[in-house]
Amino acid sequence: MFVWYVFSSISAYPDYLPYFSELVGGSKNGYKYLDDSNIEWGYDLKRLAEYQTKYPDLKVAYAWDTFVNSSKLYGIKNILPLSLKESWWLNPSGRYAINTHVLVRTKLASEVYEDERLNWRDRYEPVDRIGQSFFIYEFP
Repeated sequence: MFVWYVFSSISAYPDYLPYFSELVGGSKNGYKYLDDSNIEWGYDLKRLAEYQTKYPDLKVAYAWDTFVNSSKLYGIKNILPLSLKESWWLNPSGRYAINTHVLVRTKLASEVYEDERLNWRDRYEPVDRIGQSFFIYEFP
């Protein structure tokens, strides 16, 4: 039991805040069970900024930016408007970083509005992931 405790603590590094027990699949599956501030507090914005230096055309859907403009502190660009009617959401092209909160809420919206195009979480396969906060999608 002690070995498991030590292993789970070390393997969670550096994402201690969004830690989930291995019984639910670990932190990588936490967004499937909880949402909002249980997953995201902006701690992956620095990693997102570093990722965006490699992919300058990366478009970002970040739920919390409308409140605090925290992405500007890290120099993150291409923040997209969060509207389900936007053409980028319904007909994506290019590379996107989508916040887990946005993915969870748009999955719910797809059920409410009966429009499967809104459900990126189940409809598309991410090509990369930044910490526990952002999924990376790429479209031709």
